[in-house]
Amino acid sequence: MNCTGIEMNQSGKKDSQSTFSRIIKPEFIPIYAFAALLLSLYLIRPDLSSKYVLDPTWRILVISTGFLLGVSIPVAYLSLRIYFQRGFINVFLLGCGIQLSGSVYFVAGCMARKSLNYPLTMYNIGILCASFLYCLSALSTTLDASRKVDLSRKKLIAVSAYIGILMAVGLLTVAVFYDVIPPFFIPGQGPTALRQVILAIAVTLLVLSAVMMMGFNSERKMEFIRWVIVALLLTAMGIIGIALGSPGSLLNWVGRAGQMMGGLCLIYALMVLRRAARGKGIELERALDDFFRESELHYKTLINTITYAIAAINHEGEILLWNPASEKIFGYTSSQAVGRKLEDMIVPEPSDSRFKEMLSGGSLKDVEMELRKEDGTRFPAEISFSSDERSNEDSIKTIIIQDVTERKLAESDLLNARDQLLQSEKLTSMGRLSAGVAHEILNPINIISMELQILQTMENLSPEVLEELKVCMAQISSIVAIAENLKQFSRIPEKKTIMADINDVIAHVLTLYATQLKIEGIETEVQYQPDLPVVAVDREKIEQVILNLITNAVAAMEGKEIKVLRITTERETMFENNDQLKTMIADTGMGIKSEHMSKIFDPFFTTRGQGKGTGLGLSISYGIIHDHGGSIWAENNELGGASFYVRLPIKTDIEKKSILK
Repeated sequence: MNCTGIEMNQSGKKDSQSTFSRIIKPEFIPIYAFAALLLSLYLIRPDLSSKYVLDPTWRILVISTGFLLGVSIPVAYLSLRIYFQRGFINVFLLGCGIQLSGSVYFVAGCMARKSLNYPLTMYNIGILCASFLYCLSALSTTLDASRKVDLSRKKLIAVSAYIGILMAVGLLTVAVFYDVIPPFFIPGQGPTALRQVILAIAVTLLVLSAVMMMGFNSERKMEFIRWVIVALLLTAMGIIGIALGSPGSLLNWVGRAGQMMGGLCLIYALMVLRRAARGKGIELERALDDFFRESELHYKTLINTITYAIAAINHEGEILLWNPASEKIFGYTSSQAVGRKLEDMIVPEPSDSRFKEMLSGGSLKDVEMELRKEDGTRFPAEISFSSDERSNEDSIKTIIIQDVTERKLAESDLLNARDQLLQSEKLTSMGRLSAGVAHEILNPINIISMELQILQTMENLSPEVLEELKVCMAQISSIVAIAENLKQFSRIPEKKTIMADINDVIAHVLTLYATQLKIEGIETEVQYQPDLPVVAVDREKIEQVILNLITNAVAAMEGKEIKVLRITTERETMFENNDQLKTMIADTGMGIKSEHMSKIFDPFFTTRGQGKGTGLGLSISYGIIHDHGGSIWAENNELGGASFYVRLPIKTDIEKKSILK
């Protein structure tokens, strides 16, 4: 117990020490010191903050000029170099933000002699826009730090961005001079609410940028990024000091100093990067490229662990990247795939033209297509394409492929289940109706039958009359049989589940029907899959289904020259641990018309002539198979006839328990 307590205390001390070391870093000391200074000026000595008011006019111009020349332009220049050499858009956005800050700061300094509202408005709106650019830089660092474009586009983007900044500063200056923008400062009243809201948004964006950069750098531990974070936080606290202090007050000037320190920290961050580059004997741009390569390692880890097939191809369609999921799905190793054309490997011939059309277009999402594995097996897949923004010769397309075989099977089963549910509802409704109809028919028929029997016992009846009475009694017997079928259709029978071999069930029915098949001149072809598992079924009901299907097949082949009854059984694997027994009963009859296909399991639907069927056989068969948790459907076959399929689930373990009970 004591040892455990000592170990817990030691681990607790280590955790607290590691947490303390993460918070107290040398580069974060200026942040804590500056925050303490702001707090003391605002809370502890508010009189000191308001007592010393410095004339801001010439000082602002000097400081803003120094910031523009000493901080803004150098940082913007270095970020532009890095962007041209390595294409890092996040560094370029950082440079745009500092360039915008320096420009509006300088213009605000020039406006200081005109009116206090002018420089405040100019500066506050400029710092908001710069904070937005800083936030975009942090976001692009987190999401995609190494997005690259060709040099001509880089120059166009850079020129457009810097011209846009200068134009924006110019338009803002005109808008301020002509009082288009609501005032940020009213003499005698102080800063307006609009100004405070603008500064609050700017602070929020800067803090958000710092948080995103912290998350990005949590595992990399890069000193360069840490100093960028310090610069963002110092700038944010400087804005807080400016917002809390009145113009020209000591607190306000401390806030300005915080912003200057933030700019200096950005320069120091670049100096840290330059020092690292010199230590490795490489250029500044290359050092930054090596740094961002770490994020590429994380990207590769993601690519290698994702379950979708991911491939990257060049403008000629040759594979550049082939992740492990692609190897598993298609069967080609990475060494086999890289360098080959994607469409030659995985796209079957009928679909290759469509695939090439999609590759030549832009980005596409969730396109369904049949693809081919190494062994020739075809499967349904969903494909998504995305293209980068490089020139045609340098363009790279990323293809994400998902095998949707199981989903397609599940969708098919879902549709079948829905159809079975609708059919069951129809059968239930017809069952209730049939019970009532049968009852209403049998009552008067029984009375008529009794009267006819009485008439048959009367004397002095001519032979002709007696013959007519016999015909009437025969027709009444037919009506009674139909009514009994209706009652059977509506009755819920008691299930007598036993373990049965489906091959034996079919063989028994064929034995009973052998004479009829011989009379009709029907050739029987039977293909039983051996060693099928026994299943738990109501054998009598399954025999009734097989008998109904054979009877329908025999009737469909009436008048045909070629009469073949084909029956097959097989074990079918739908999903893992979901095997089923599949039986096919096919004929060479006339087939099923397309308009009849959806009605064949409806009660009383028949295509036979009058008096040749009740139209209940398939409906009853459907209900029996559905009660067993199976499915039944029909298709037209290549012989010109129809094929009926019965699928029964294999549930031997579950049903054995119920039988033993």
